[in-house]
Amino acid sequence: MRSIATRLVLFAMLLGVACSVIVEPPGRLRCDPPGARAGCGDNAICGAEGDDFGYCVELTCEMGQEICDGLDNDCDTRVDEELADRTERCDARDDDCDGFIDEGLDRDGDGFTTCGTTDCVDPDGMCRLDENNIDCNDTLAEVNPAAPELCDSIDRDCDGFAVPPGEPPDGAVAAPRDSLCMDVVGAPFCESGLGCIPNDCRAPRGEPCLPPTICGPDGTCVTVDCTPETCDARPGDVFCSSVTGDCEPRKGNGESCIQNDECSSQVCALPEVLGIARSEPRICVDACCSDNDCALGEFCWDAGTGTRSCVPTTFEPALHGRASLGSTNAGQSCSADGECRSGLCQSNVCIGACRRPSDCPSGSACAPINREDGSIVTACVPGARESGQFCESDGQCAWGDCQCVFGVCGTCSEDEACAIDSDCGGGGCSYYLAGSTNDAFAACNFDGSPTGACCTSEQCGADMVCRPSMVSQADGRFWPMYCDARRL
Repeated sequence: MRSIATRLVLFAMLLGVACSVIVEPPGRLRCDPPGARAGCGDNAICGAEGDDFGYCVELTCEMGQEICDGLDNDCDTRVDEELADRTERCDARDDDCDGFIDEGLDRDGDGFTTCGTTDCVDPDGMCRLDENNIDCNDTLAEVNPAAPELCDSIDRDCDGFAVPPGEPPDGAVAAPRDSLCMDVVGAPFCESGLGCIPNDCRAPRGEPCLPPTICGPDGTCVTVDCTPETCDARPGDVFCSSVTGDCEPRKGNGESCIQNDECSSQVCALPEVLGIARSEPRICVDACCSDNDCALGEFCWDAGTGTRSCVPTTFEPALHGRASLGSTNAGQSCSADGECRSGLCQSNVCIGACRRPSDCPSGSACAPINREDGSIVTACVPGARESGQFCESDGQCAWGDCQCVFGVCGTCSEDEACAIDSDCGGGGCSYYLAGSTNDAFAACNFDGSPTGACCTSEQCGADMVCRPSMVSQADGRFWPMYCDARRL
């Protein structure tokens, strides 16, 4: 058995070892956490020595926010610390300090960002923001400051115009923008929203028909027994028909048509506007933001093409990517798209189309929704969940909080649904393509210029209607809606 003296010596040795761990060096004051000034006195800061402790040191720099520049900006004796978790912003800086600038912010991969990042890939380049290099639509690779302009409804080169401005000189018919159609046989006129069109009586600059003739569906003048003026003077909603030569009642939504003037809405749309797999006949439709804009017995159909149209609830053609329409109203339970009048069943509830919050009932959010089938549609979603709320799938999260990550909605976009430019403050209401099915939706582009977007004719001026405008894309066509003049 050890003696009492031996045990005292061992105890003293153990006590000495334990005490040596907490003995601070002379003249140094331990502090926690690194970077804090409390407890260190004036002109001093807690300098890091480990992950969670440090020592008070003299403050020798001017404190600021830490940025990725190889310097100790916040004066905590550490350089570029804790930047890896920061979100990369479009600002020509390496916000997350990973050696890349504004990476992942060119959504369409065309080499341009929404803030105009310039010369930031080349290490020898003078990385900067250039207002002349701003991508005005970062979901379409065919749209950027270097893109060639085409004759359609999209401002492809981001100069603020869908087609080059300029009317024909006095006494002339051709306009400067017609140069975009010089390679199109038989269609020399360039008109925004119409594309390259023939020189006939249907063209805004074409030769008009003189009484007793009116413009027929093939662009030739047809002799009739009526005039638009005499029909307008008759009771009821009638028009001068180039087919019968007499005043005929205008047609309602969903009915077949040949010309715009046949329709009460003044819009006779191609079937592909509604995603219908046929070429003719055309269909009378009326633009809408939501079901609230449609007459009794109709609903606001969003076919994912960019166009919203009031159609009868009995309207059940074969639709691209959608089942035939059911009879269940928005807000009621469902198990499949085909059960809903809108054709959209989300999280076992029928959802209806919208373009802004006022289109939706209380408790619902108007947002482009990521659907389980990979498509995107802007609709009123009851209880759409925001960033930080629990979720089971992306489809339960509102567009601005679109990803369900580890059971929680996380922010991945700042897009805001819109109907017209005034919904976006100083920006414009632009159309975008997204989702695995390349669906079109409208959202605010706060860095862009006004576009003239609409979803009802009431939002347009006198003698104007809200109509689909054809836009050609590398992968097909889509049909955004803009205010446009009434025409045949």
